[in-house]
Amino acid sequence: DVLVPIDDDPKILERHQIQPLSQCLAEEKHMPLVKEALASVEAGKASATPGGVIANSLRAGSWWLKRQKSSTAPRRVMLGRIGQDAAGKRLQKEISASQVEPMFDEARCAADNDAESTTGTCCCFLAEKARTMLTHLGASKTLHLRGTSECKSFDSRMNLLQASLAGVQPCVVLVSGFYAQADPEGVAAIRSWCSTHHTTKIGGHIIPALAMTVGAEWCTELEPVQATARAADFTFANEAEVLHLASTICKAARQSAPSDYDAAMLVIARWKERGWMIGTRGSRGVGYIGVADSQVRSLPVPPVPPEEFKDDVGAGDAFMGGFIESIWQALHVLAQEAGSPSPSAPEGRKRKLEDTPLVDDLKDADIQDAVRSGITAAAACIRCSGCQFPS
Repeated sequence: DVLVPIDDDPKILERHQIQPLSQCLAEEKHMPLVKEALASVEAGKASATPGGVIANSLRAGSWWLKRQKSSTAPRRVMLGRIGQDAAGKRLQKEISASQVEPMFDEARCAADNDAESTTGTCCCFLAEKARTMLTHLGASKTLHLRGTSECKSFDSRMNLLQASLAGVQPCVVLVSGFYAQADPEGVAAIRSWCSTHHTTKIGGHIIPALAMTVGAEWCTELEPVQATARAADFTFANEAEVLHLASTICKAARQSAPSDYDAAMLVIARWKERGWMIGTRGSRGVGYIGVADSQVRSLPVPPVPPEEFKDDVGAGDAFMGGFIESIWQALHVLAQEAGSPSPSAPEGRKRKLEDTPLVDDLKDADIQDAVRSGITAAAACIRCSGCQFPS
């Protein structure tokens, strides 16, 4: 992530044909601006932090866990593809320092100035603390988890990671809409892997859950994003993305678009195959609804004094990280119960490993705890410049 203040040059977005307050992928016409942003970092006029929605979420979860008095630390692994450049080396180093293991492939440079062989960059242009995001995916969009001659498949990577695991372990797999649109076959492989439990070589049991952030409004119109959002146990979106996804669903069904946020959340819940829809609304709170629910439940966000607010870059990512870390803790408890049922446990509990995903045993209190954890992480993030957290 490159944070570029533009208060002194408010016309820069217009000159490069970028809609203010939007999120978009960099096209060829935007590459001079991306290079200009990177040059600003070298000149000390802009700051850079380890970024990307998945990296931000994992780092936020790591930060949140450190604040808990009693908890079990999960193993956090990030899959990705970077360039053989200084940005890639820095990304690996700083992610590792956040207790996240980078499992990154390095893209080979096919030719001079090959944009797809450089480490991806998200340029965050800040005008009076409001952000406009321009993302150059770079080498990351050449990550293909179905498996190619250059990229190992998702299944083989997971087998490698879990070969030494014993006992019963939950595993939450988090994907973004940006990744899904770049690798439709890979995200389909992830959905398939997450649809069943797995047994390791030494007899351990891995019980997956799937989480997705839709990424951006335009992503919600894409089939790979919709398929994954529908199948996910936890689907995350901000208010604008919620409305856009619900409108897209209704359009396909030849129905009227929902009139407001609550109606949109209900449309998505009825459309989803399982799990929960979580919709963030900035300072107006966080709503969530399960597929079996008839109404949206909301939790408030404590107000942040204006003098403490820096920017909202990565705030949604941070929320998701705190949420998922809390959910993993709840799933870990359920996994231990499933692995060692008491003699008096009902027969359904004894069949847990074979028949029922752990997420089906989560209670509303678990979801509320996770939402509060996400709010805590996001509140810390917006008090820092970029997606950073207090030491």
